[in-house]
Amino acid sequence: MRIERTMRAVRRSAFTLMEMLAVVAIIVVLAGVGGVVYMRYVDDAKIDSARAQSKMLAEQAKMFNLRNQRYPESLQELMTPPDGGKSYLEDSSYLLDPWQQPYQYQAIGTHNLTGAPEVWSNGPPGENRQIGSWER
Repeated sequence: MRIERTMRAVRRSAFTLMEMLAVVAIIVVLAGVGGVVYMRYVDDAKIDSARAQSKMLAEQAKMFNLRNQRYPESLQELMTPPDGGKSYLEDSSYLLDPWQQPYQYQAIGTHNLTGAPEVWSNGPPGENRQIGSWER
């Protein structure tokens, strides 16, 4: 009798296949929900990054204007160092938005009253949305 109880206790000390499958199913569901939420935050972060980078590029175009009395014709012109000075942008990766598309540039803007230069991204692929330096 005692041997039979000991054998039953030894046999029951491990998890059953159904218990293991239930745990794996719960983990899969939690990972799926977490992945969707995480991707939404990543997309929002890319939009915020594009907005901040476009503002930074517009400010660099204004700095170019202060030194040269004209706005640059293109953003690539910010990469060339002025005589004896440092270039306005140190890396050409600043000219690409978070979706690896080039930023658009207009020397005399239309979205603000001052005519300041405007820089914008066309946003995520498939969306027809401008994310520009004129946004707050």
